[in-house]
Amino acid sequence: MSQEDAREAIYWEAEQHVPFDIDDITLDFQILQPDIGAGQMELLLVAAKKERILNWADLIRDAGFRPAIIDVASFANQNAWEFGGGNAQPAIVAGDADEDAADGVDTLEPFGESDADAGDDSDDDCPSEFVALLDVGGGVTNVHIVRDGVPYFTRDLPIGVAHFIEEFQKQLGLTYETAQDVARGHLDDVDSQLVADIVHSVGSEIYQGLEPSLSYLKTSGEAEGIDRIVLSGGGAHLPGLREYLADSYGVPSEVADPLANLDYASGMFGEEVPAELSPLLTVTVGLALREAVEA
Repeated sequence: MSQEDAREAIYWEAEQHVPFDIDDITLDFQILQPDIGAGQMELLLVAAKKERILNWADLIRDAGFRPAIIDVASFANQNAWEFGGGNAQPAIVAGDADEDAADGVDTLEPFGESDADAGDDSDDDCPSEFVALLDVGGGVTNVHIVRDGVPYFTRDLPIGVAHFIEEFQKQLGLTYETAQDVARGHLDDVDSQLVADIVHSVGSEIYQGLEPSLSYLKTSGEAEGIDRIVLSGGGAHLPGLREYLADSYGVPSEVADPLANLDYASGMFGEEVPAELSPLLTVTVGLALREAVEA
C-alpha cells in the first residue's frame, strides 16, 4: 500500500495488536519494509491512550509552549545515539571490569552514521550490530534494542536508580542525600567493595529483565544476542553497573554522551560538569532533534 492507503487501513489492523478500545487511542506508524513478499509490508506501529497524550499536551501548554510532537522516550534515546554517531566515552569490554580503566579502552565503530558521513561506504564490510540502549531512570529502565536504525524490541523494566539508592541506605546505613551521591559515583567514606556488591545484586534484576528481550530475538531468528550496550539516564553513573553488564553479556558497554556532537553556550550548565550531565540528557536531546512533519 501507499502511505495514504496504509493510514486508512492501519486502524483495522491495529485492533488486533492494541489492548485498548481503538476509539480511546491515538495511532501512528512508520513503513519499515514496503514489500516483504506475499503482498505484505512491515510497519512499526505506535499507540498511546488519547487521555495520556492530552494530559502531556495540556502540561506543555500550561508552561507557555505549543506542543509540536509527542514522541516515545525510547525513540528519542535512539535519535540521540544515532546523531552522536558513536561515543566519546571509552567502552568497557567484557573481562576488563577489574583492570585499570586505561586497559579497558576499546576503539569501537558506531552502529549509525552522521549525515556528513552518509556517503562513506567504509563500514560496508562491518556486520550490523544489535545495540541495547538502556536508559536507567529514577524508577524505570527502558530497554530499546536496535539494528541499522530499526527498533527490534522495546520494553520497560520496573527498576531504576531509586532501587539502588534504597539498598545503599539499608546496607550502608546512609542518609538519602549521601546514598544519592554514591549513586552518582562519589565513593568517598564508603566501602567501595560493598557498593559494588550492591550494584551487582540490584543490577542483576536488569540483567534478568533483559533476558526476555534476547529470547525474543533468538526465537524470531533475528540474532543470537546483543553486540553492545549503551547506558544513559541517572543510572549511567552507578559505580560498577557498566562493568557488570559488560561482563555478564560478554559485550562492550559504554555510557551515552549526547552532548559530544552538540555546540552549546559555555556556562550553560552553571557549575555542573557537562560530561556528568550528558547521559541524563539523552532523551531530552533526542526529542530536540525531532522535526515536526505535517501528516
